[in-house]
Amino acid sequence: MTRPSRIILTGFSGTGKTAVGPLIAERLGWRLFDTDAIVEHRARKPILDIFRDYGEERFRELESEALATACGHDNAIVSTGGGVVLRPANRALMARSGFIVCLEARPETILRRLNDRAEDEPLDRPLLAAGDPLSRIRELKQGRQHLYALCDWAVHTDEMIPHEIADEVIRAWEQRSEAAMAGPQRVEDVGNAAATAPATTLHAIPEGAAAVVRATTGEYPVFVEWGGLASLGSRLRDAGLARHVYVITDEQVAHHYGDEIEATLRAAEVPFDVFAIPPGEESKTLETASSVYDWLLESTGVPDAAAV
Repeated sequence: MTRPSRIILTGFSGTGKTAVGPLIAERLGWRLFDTDAIVEHRARKPILDIFRDYGEERFRELESEALATACGHDNAIVSTGGGVVLRPANRALMARSGFIVCLEARPETILRRLNDRAEDEPLDRPLLAAGDPLSRIRELKQGRQHLYALCDWAVHTDEMIPHEIADEVIRAWEQRSEAAMAGPQRVEDVGNAAATAPATTLHAIPEGAAAVVRATTGEYPVFVEWGGLASLGSRLRDAGLARHVYVITDEQVAHHYGDEIEATLRAAEVPFDVFAIPPGEESKTLETASSVYDWLLESTGVPDAAAV
């Protein structure tokens, strides 16, 4: 075998990919492909706006397409977003395409770096928007760590400057890449690893949220306030849940607040449907729950609809 013609950089935001990618490309005389930049160019809007307007799932689709484009070029440095490893198909493509290097750093280092450059790079601000950003970084990073561990090589960047990191990546590619690519089960092992992170994670904790509920299937913010219905449409759009909303309520609530709900959703240009059930204890049955699920399945046909 010969050395692979692609080096793929991955790792959590703030570990050094943006700074190091151009240095490696320059030293090897290769082209640099940044998947985030490709996504923004194709969507003609910043990643934050993509999350807000279309949701995380659409961003992940665009990210996968960008990765496929980047990995289609030889003599390429492919710099990926920190969440690209969440999709098994992405990991398998990366393993087929080149030598995968994970840039690592402690959460404290990541937070310091993101704070240092937050004024110039708004893409990183969602990580800093949490009330306790360090805990948020630890949580997200922990959910991906077992996937980062599948990479062919890791470089711990905490005490290194970009030129030193680039030196280490190139040295690993020169000395280790041929053996790594020759592993008989490498593509299958990397692609088939089970993800433990939630299927959906908030790109940012929305301002004013009283709490965030987290479960194995995803997470969502909770807002508690007087007169909150007036901002419902804009908040759903800001959270990236504007494709279609399914409102589940009882008939009395719908009678009193239905017009206000309709007005706020229409003002935000959020399409919606409403399902009302009889009020009272008699509706708290498995039969009622079944009717709600049947309505959702019939109405949506998709797994990412918002229900409020």
